Amino acid sequence: MTNSRLLQLLLRLLDQGRATAPELAEKFEVSVRTIYRDVDALSAAGVPIYMTPGKGGGIFLQEDYVLDRTVMTEDEQRRILMALQSLQAVDAEEDSAKLLNKLGALFQKAGGGRRWIRVDFSDWTGQRSALFSQLQEAILTQRKVTFTYLSYKGAFVDREAEPLQLVFKSREWYLWAFCNLRQGFRLFKLTRMQTVNVTQNSFERVWNELDFETNAPEPPAERRALVKVELLFEAELAYRVYESFSDVRQLADGRFFVTCWLPNNVTTYDFILSFGDQGEVVAPASFREAMRQRIANLNQKYSMAVDEAIFEEKTIKEELSDEA
Repeated sequence: MTNSRLLQLLLRLLDQGRATAPELAEKFEVSVRTIYRDVDALSAAGVPIYMTPGKGGGIFLQEDYVLDRTVMTEDEQRRILMALQSLQAVDAEEDSAKLLNKLGALFQKAGGGRRWIRVDFSDWTGQRSALFSQLQEAILTQRKVTFTYLSYKGAFVDREAEPLQLVFKSREWYLWAFCNLRQGFRLFKLTRMQTVNVTQNSFERVWNELDFETNAPEPPAERRALVKVELLFEAELAYRVYESFSDVRQLADGRFFVTCWLPNNVTTYDFILSFGDQGEVVAPASFREAMRQRIANLNQKYSMAVDEAIFEEKTIKEELSDEA
């Protein structure tokens, strides 16, 4: 991350000419002391960078300094552009786009400023977009957040946390934060977070990527235990089968035979049920029996009349709505 930040810092100074250490610290989400170390590193590398104190001071580059593209191969220039475009995908500010265009022109690359990757945080309901905006604000302004969290045991717990990073892991979005309740780093699944509120309480916490690697909690033992499962899917589900599994074999009749390792729990059963009547557990027998029992329970529910209490409550709500 350091090399990437040094390059971004250099390019920002090339674009703006001057910046203060606090401005750069806020931009790159590091401490002012880290920015000073970055300036020393660039200076040691031969970049004519200097600092002046007082009003009107800041961090400057020598006025006639330009990034010497002649010392870079075309492949290195292309990689620099792609790396910055990747960063822009999650930081799509207007000045980032302008900087990319200027850098593309400097490297004389046709379409150098064209964005080659896009990350869309929104969902079809629009609810996650609002949540992302809240958490982004909290992370950048270092404000604590409060929320109600649904644990894997099914209990709702009120939490207060110091939000540090949004993490995309195993097809799901999480908030990496320091939990004040548990007094430790935690990953919170965004879909389980409710009534999120960004407070006015600020925090200061120094952390690095190593904290994430060493402190990210493992799932409980019952969720880590994996079972070798054999599945059979109808040919019409090809798109979902190849999206969801890697070990896929197509049979002569067009159906797909899948071998995979899955945890033996409710989440997995629900996942397989999401394929409807076009998916089937072949083995092991215990897994197949568990699925058969869940299907039997579903069949029993839909064989019965609608719960009268629910029906009455629904009727009352409809009548009140009509009166309004």
